[in-house]
Amino acid sequence: MSGDLGDFQTPPALVDAVLLCLMKMNQHWTRVLEPTCGRGNFIKGVLGLKTPPREIWGIELQSHYIVEYILLKLIYSILGRKAPYYKKAATAY
Repeated sequence: MSGDLGDFQTPPALVDAVLLCLMKMNQHWTRVLEPTCGRGNFIKGVLGLKTPPREIWGIELQSHYIVEYILLKLIYSILGRKAPYYKKAATAY
């Protein structure tokens, strides 16, 4: 393996289209697993649903996305606010 993980961030417009399609099929979830969450576009999308899932897990292997999330949480903490997305942060191995 070359080390290239084929990084592709799902555009928010595609996330919205997928979720709209699933909602039209009357699909609702209490749990969501995003196995390659990257910047969390799908997680942000499901958190924006009228009735978001009660449990959301994101898994990410690329450490720069995990660092990005940790820095975001730190900035929001300094500002005295809660980070606006992600219920769970992945851990780098």
